[in-house]
Amino acid sequence: GAHISIEVKFTESDFGKISSCKNDPQKYARKWNNTYVPLLNKCAFTQNKLITCKNCEQTVMCAENGVLSDRCAHSEDCFVHEFYEHYQIWRNIAYATSPLDLVIFLTPRLNDSLNIERTYIDALSSQFNGPTIQNIFWEDLIHASLAQAKNDAKLFGYLKRFAEKYLLK
Repeated sequence: GAHISIEVKFTESDFGKISSCKNDPQKYARKWNNTYVPLLNKCAFTQNKLITCKNCEQTVMCAENGVLSDRCAHSEDCFVHEFYEHYQIWRNIAYATSPLDLVIFLTPRLNDSLNIERTYIDALSSQFNGPTIQNIFWEDLIHASLAQAKNDAKLFGYLKRFAEKYLLK
C-alpha cells in the first residue's frame, strides 16, 4: 500500500529548478495554489510545516516569472521559497501521503555536481519520522542487484553490461 517515488539521475548537473515563464508571470503562483498546496496539505512530510507565506500568499513573489528571487522579505523562512529552490526534490516529496511512503533519489556517486542537493535531501531525511526520503547511489544498487542476480545468468549479464556502460569508468 505504500507509494514509491523515484527520481533518477545520470548525467544531469542538478535537480530540476523552476524555469522562466515571462509570458505567464503568475504560472508558479497558480501551480502553488492549485496543485502544490492541496498536495502538501496531504503530504506526510509537511504535516507540521507552515506551507504558506504570510507576505505573498496569493502572488508567490519568490517565483515570479519563473525566476527564484529573494524579493519577499520572508524568503529565508518561507517554505514556498524553499519548495521552489528545490523544486524537483519537493515535487517528488509532495506525493508522499503515508508514513509508509518512500521517496528515493537515485544518483551516480561520481556525479559530484549533485552533492549539494544530496546533502539537502539527507538533511530532509533526518528531519522526518515516518515516510522515508533516501539518497541511493546507482553503484550501490547495481552491486546489490548483481549479488541478488548471481543465479540468473541472463539478468546478471544485463546488469553487468548496464553497469559497464553507465557507471564504471
